[in-house]
Amino acid sequence: MSKSRRSVVRRSSEPGNIGRPLATPFSPSVAYHYSDVDQLNSVYEKQFEGFTYARYGNPNSAILAEKISWMEDAQGGVMTASGMSALSAVFMGILNAGDGIAAATQLYGQSLKLTSRVLPRLGFKTTFFDASDPGTFADAIKPSTKIVLAEIVSNPMLRVTDFLALVPKYKHIAYPLVNNKDVPIGWITLEEAAKVEKQFRCTTSVKKIAIRKLITVYPDETALTAFKKMSSHKIGRVLVIDRNDSEKILGIVTKTDLIHALTKQF
Repeated sequence: MSKSRRSVVRRSSEPGNIGRPLATPFSPSVAYHYSDVDQLNSVYEKQFEGFTYARYGNPNSAILAEKISWMEDAQGGVMTASGMSALSAVFMGILNAGDGIAAATQLYGQSLKLTSRVLPRLGFKTTFFDASDPGTFADAIKPSTKIVLAEIVSNPMLRVTDFLALVPKYKHIAYPLVNNKDVPIGWITLEEAAKVEKQFRCTTSVKKIAIRKLITVYPDETALTAFKKMSSHKIGRVLVIDRNDSEKILGIVTKTDLIHALTKQF
């Protein structure tokens, strides 16, 4: 058989096309060709973007993750083969030896098995709470708790999690509020959002419930300085802004971040 005949399946070139397909092309390949080992290693080392083997990622899953992240306004995402593989990836990626989990008593059966049998066998202790009763949540949170697992509507019993009552009461969460030029103008917290009466939550704008007072720090200031600002203003987080451009947000520092940083020094 001639050389051209032998290579007809794995062609090394694609037809030229100045246009771009409107529908996302499907990529069935599990392996990818690189000119040499150094080029392949540069992809493994994240020096260049690319795919090496379908088990580690492929164009289709990357495009789907990007589209879902965009719809959910998330920073990024990873596609998994099942919900349980997603949960397992999160647990294994976050938990360290001695860490704990707080989980709702009403969960999908395999999620309950994972939290009540599998993870404790690996050394991760799980405490349970009734997600529809905020009064049970505090007892489930321990100093070692790193993950809280609950379903907004439980499967299969359809128990509804009182999310807005649970999260603000025990875990203060806030997001910076910016104007149409991305200039920070305030904070929006779940605690403030929870105060809005249910019948008005779909019509109340973020601007109406935002906290306008911004407490900021510069990246070259010490962790202790940031901690003192939080304590004096009785807040749980501060914005980190550029010293040369006060309208540029560099990040957010929370009290938990500071406690971890300060305790590592002693």
